[in-house]
Amino acid sequence: QLVNVDFKRDLALIATITFAGDEMPIGVARYARSDTDPNSAEFAITVADAWHGHGIGKRLLAQLVDYAAAADIDRITGDVLATNTAMLALARSVGFRVTAHPDGSHVRLITLALCDRRPTPTDLYEENEL
Repeated sequence: QLVNVDFKRDLALIATITFAGDEMPIGVARYARSDTDPNSAEFAITVADAWHGHGIGKRLLAQLVDYAAAADIDRITGDVLATNTAMLALARSVGFRVTAHPDGSHVRLITLALCDRRPTPTDLYEENEL
C-alpha cells in the first residue's frame, strides 16, 4: 500500500533533494479516503529531522490539502500526539481545527473542511518544486 498508491482513493506526495547526484527523500505527505465515508480522508505527514523548520512540512501539507479538495474530498483529518506542538501549530497555520480525541487526552484530532478550497485543475499542475 505504501508504494502502490491507488490514485482514485489515495495520494502520496514526496519532497526530495539532489545531493552529490543522488535524489533523496526528505518528506512525505499522504491521504487515504475513509472506507466508511468516501468524502472524508485521513492524512499523515513526515519530514526528516534534519529538515524540520524549513517549511517542507507546511508546503507538503498545503499541497496535499489542495489535491484532496480537487479530488472532491469534503473533510481531511489526522491524529496528532498532544505533545507534538510543532505539528499542531503547523495544522493550525494551514487552517485545521484542533479538538479533543475520542482515544484520550494524549492525542488530538485535527480536522479541515475542504468545501471552500476547490482549486482549478491548472492550479494543481503547475510546477511545484520546493
